Amino acid sequence: MSPLTYKPKSAVVCDLADFICRSNSRVAEFTAAVESARKPENGGQNEMDQERIYTLEDYIKFLDSFIRWAPKVSCNRDETAIAPETADTDLKWLSYWLVTFPREQGKWLDTEESEGSWKDINMARPVGHPNDDNVIVHAADSMFDGHWDINNGTIHLKSSVNMKGVDWPVATLLHDSGIDYKNGSFMHAFLAPADYYRQHAPVSGEVIEARNIRDQVYLQVGKKADGSIGRSRGLVRDSDDLEHCREQSQGQCFGIEAPDEAGYQWCQTRGVIAIQTPDYGKVAVLQIGMEQVLSVKLTVNVGDQVRKGDNIAYFQFGGSDVCIMFEKRVKWRADLEPGKTKLKVREKLATFH
Repeated sequence: MSPLTYKPKSAVVCDLADFICRSNSRVAEFTAAVESARKPENGGQNEMDQERIYTLEDYIKFLDSFIRWAPKVSCNRDETAIAPETADTDLKWLSYWLVTFPREQGKWLDTEESEGSWKDINMARPVGHPNDDNVIVHAADSMFDGHWDINNGTIHLKSSVNMKGVDWPVATLLHDSGIDYKNGSFMHAFLAPADYYRQHAPVSGEVIEARNIRDQVYLQVGKKADGSIGRSRGLVRDSDDLEHCREQSQGQCFGIEAPDEAGYQWCQTRGVIAIQTPDYGKVAVLQIGMEQVLSVKLTVNVGDQVRKGDNIAYFQFGGSDVCIMFEKRVKWRADLEPGKTKLKVREKLATFH
């Protein structure tokens, strides 16, 4: 007999419940996970109380309701490991289910039933130096996180787990596109909830690659200094959003956080658009999804001619990061500071020489 009395209405949640209940050890492990998250010393009790998650059955009920949850505008504005060797590999059952869940959620958000109060975004943002192809503009409103040289096909990134850092291969990030970025430049920036979620071409040229790379659903979570559970990167939030958060949590506000270190992009679902410039080589723009909000939609096709500043992609529901990769080394703006410089889409980012 199943230890769960609740029968999920959603097929994808029913799959997870069946997967758990087929093994007594999995029932015990998932039950222990819920109990562990609720322990005060582990920091999850307040958040789980807000969602009324006290038992494994409550968690299944939560998933069943969450898959049909539509965001409302309130203000303006046993998994596969995350490591280079696990990128582009077959997913374990639970990791595959984590990919399937947001797909089903996204299908419902495409229906009229989920229609909310979204408004059109004004795209009339001036392009930096529109007639100078030597000037590169940024692809998205986002917080600058850093830039790195590509050496012999790898990017060496610092890691909070490995003090020596990790060498991430460019070919894996691009899913073996065959394009040579072995000794170029790479930059990374992350989007906040209130940012403009469309991406624009940083250069002019011909689109030579445009595709989605379906990979994992991933979010790095850790306990914060105040004892609550949080994602490990602070995102910019305005005062109205913070006040709304406090109202919903009886005066307490648990900050939205996500990873602040590059690297997980290699294992996350992502889009890639490569542009061949007339004089400066190839430039790739990567749109990186995050956890459930990973619906990358491309608005260009191979063979299209784009001008610097043209729309090339967007996150349909939300997203995480943007990366830009250059076949040749570029000269970055001198004022860029990781975690401090707020970049605007279509403004000057760098030059080719």
